[in-house]
Amino acid sequence: MRLLTLLFLAISTFSVAQSKAKIKVINIDKGFYVYTSYGFYKGTLTPANGLLYQSTNGVVLVDTPWGIDQTNQLLNWIYSNLHQPVLFCVHTHSHADRVAGDSALRVNNIKTYSSIATNAKAVANGYPKAVQTFVGDTTLHAGTTPIEVFYPGPGHTTDNEVVWFPLQKILFGGCMVKSTEDTTLGYTGEADLKQWPPSLQKLIARYPDARIIIPGHDDWTNRTSIQHTLKLLSDKISQQ
Repeated sequence: MRLLTLLFLAISTFSVAQSKAKIKVINIDKGFYVYTSYGFYKGTLTPANGLLYQSTNGVVLVDTPWGIDQTNQLLNWIYSNLHQPVLFCVHTHSHADRVAGDSALRVNNIKTYSSIATNAKAVANGYPKAVQTFVGDTTLHAGTTPIEVFYPGPGHTTDNEVVWFPLQKILFGGCMVKSTEDTTLGYTGEADLKQWPPSLQKLIARYPDARIIIPGHDDWTNRTSIQHTLKLLSDKISQQ
């Protein structure tokens, strides 16, 4: 009974701490903002990056914050600071740091886009079904701005995708790209370590002129994050 009580208290403490986490929003380019939300990984409160794009018609989200409360914080920030509606959200894979705020989007009648693979995994984990799904690569639009969603192949997960803004040359790499601050690959329980390197090579070949590359976690100011991820993978594979 004491063990169960301690476990309940630990879970409750984690939940309270996460619910009190405050998002951060930083302007990184004209019309572009990186937002940081927080969740627990291996017992440690961990930051996760998402992206906002402010078009003339409204705001586009790339992924949701790590939970409903933080997603509501983000929506309130958008309405208070950008004074625009949110057009839609596109997900880069099915983990909680990408889709855990979907219920808040649904309440606010915000459309969500996911690949069929990501949608299936998210629904299996108890998250709401995406409003619209797609197969393979797709291009969405915010006003006249094209937004390319590209699947380079398995990596961090089998369904991980990236989002590219060709006019601004900004790439949201998500969790298949590790920050240059990272010394490990993080969670690899659903990773394909064999296919991850060639998937990254596809990104390098496809987006050689990317000005800004945003990884799923931590610092995004270094443009060598894809090469750094390849080095982490090489080290990991050599140790096996």
